[in-house]
Order: sequence, then C-alpha cells, then structure tokens
Amino acid sequence: MDYPKDVYDHYNEMLNEVTPTVKVGNMNYCASTVLREVDPIAYRVGLEDWLDSLHTDGLFCYDCEVINQNPFSCECEEEEWTIQEEGKEDKVFTIKIKGEDE
Repeated sequence: MDYPKDVYDHYNEMLNEVTPTVKVGNMNYCASTVLREVDPIAYRVGLEDWLDSLHTDGLFCYDCEVINQNPFSCECEEEEWTIQEEGKEDKVFTIKIKGEDE
C-alpha cells in the first residue's frame, strides 16, 4: 500500500532520530535512507508496524491516511447532518455521528 508523502516523511524522521547516522568510508547516510535502499522489505514492514502502533494509540487513521497530533482526533468517519424544521427557520438541529468502532 502506498501512503501520502508526509507519512513516509514522519517515518523517516522517526528512524533518523532513534538510529545513528550510518558511516560508509568518509560518507554519512541517514538510517532511513540506508534501510530503504538496502532492505526495502524491512523498511516496509517497519513502516507498517509503526503505523499499527500509531493507530492503536489513536494517532493514525487508515481511512484518511493522516497522522494526527492529538489521539483519536480524526474526523473522516464523522458525518454531520443539519435538519431544519419546516416553516421554523429558527430551529436548526445539528447531529454528529461517529464511526461504529469508536
């Protein structure tokens, strides 16, 4: 599955923060770049595991593929209906319905 670029950017940033720079000869490489190029399967498995962890904590939504800063703040499954009573312009009701798994 492909994700938006910012998902990969966040994952790479996390990898680079927790893993030291890889030195080959006189060259230094970011850990995320080395993992992605040397073992793309391990990179992908790590990404999926990381996203599962974020999802469990309510910080990632698989439906809209967005990483949230606040737990369970995704609104992609939220519907909003506005109902106005016929002939009564001053009576408007707004109903919000959250997804079933919440």
